[in-house]
Amino acid sequence: MENEIAVYDAYHYLNDKLFVDLEGIVAKYSTQKEMHEKMEVAKKFIHQNWDKSVSIKDISSHIALCESRFFYFFKLFYACSPHEYITSYKMQKAVELQKELGLSWTEIAEMCAYTDISAFSRQFKKSYGVSPKYFGK
Repeated sequence: MENEIAVYDAYHYLNDKLFVDLEGIVAKYSTQKEMHEKMEVAKKFIHQNWDKSVSIKDISSHIALCESRFFYFFKLFYACSPHEYITSYKMQKAVELQKELGLSWTEIAEMCAYTDISAFSRQFKKSYGVSPKYFGK
């Protein structure tokens, strides 16, 4: 296991000058840093727009990257897809709203930009193991 980690680290930081991912794509450290900064801006955009239906196209346009590069680098830096991150963040916000404001789950689903309460409920159950109705009971 330690050997695998050492190989992985060696692949990612080659002389502190190049970045090599597991698919063999090489980038200068400055490019890696720039991509990380763009991904942080993307996360901030998601956090600021959690209450809207934000698409990959919207986010990638905001940070001036094509959709495929955005998707690739987001997953590389955060170990989850942008969709997974957005969904997880919306579920966190839903729980916060319910605890802080005591709103109904239907109101919360609408605030989280879900047009279908059933879809919201399914996603909530997938995230927390129980439906919203039974959450916290």
